[in-house]
Amino acid sequence: ESQANSFTNDSAAADMGFSTATVLDPFWADPALCERNESPLACEYRLTQPSVAIIMLGQIDINYGGPAPAEQYRANMEQIIQRSIDQGVIPVLTTIVFLPQREDVWPVSMDYNSALVDLAEEYQIPLINLWSAVQTLPNAGIGPDRSHLKARVGDFCNFNGPEQELAVE
Repeated sequence: ESQANSFTNDSAAADMGFSTATVLDPFWADPALCERNESPLACEYRLTQPSVAIIMLGQIDINYGGPAPAEQYRANMEQIIQRSIDQGVIPVLTTIVFLPQREDVWPVSMDYNSALVDLAEEYQIPLINLWSAVQTLPNAGIGPDRSHLKARVGDFCNFNGPEQELAVE
C-alpha cells in the first residue's frame, strides 16, 4: 500500500494542459472537488492547506498558448504568487526548460524565466533554477519528445538516473 505524499497528490491545480491562465480560471476547476466559482488554484489550497507550493508553469503557455507574451505570463504568475501569499502559502517558483534547438519557443522561454527571476526577487520568495541545474545533463535533461524532462514512465520524481542518460534518437 503506497502512502500519499506531496509528489503523489492528485492536485486540483495540476493537470495536463494547465497554463498560468487555466489555474486561475474557475471554468477549469473539477466540479466534483471544487466549489462554485473557485479556481483550480484556490480549490487546491482549500483542499490541501499547504504551507509551501512548488509552482512550475509556463510550458503550456509557450507550447499551446500562442505563446502568451512574457508580459501576460508575468501578470498571471504575479496573480498566482499573490493569491498563494494571501492564503498563507509560500510559493516556490521553478524555471522552465526548453531545448535551444526549439528555435520557435526557446527565446520566449528565456523571457519567461527572466520574469520568474524578477518576481522571485520582487516578492522575496524562493526560486528553483531548474534551467540552470539541467544545463550539464544530456539534452538539458529533456526526453525524446523534445518537450518534457526525461523520466521512466510511472517513475516520476525519483531522479534515479534516466535524466542523465543520453537520448536514443
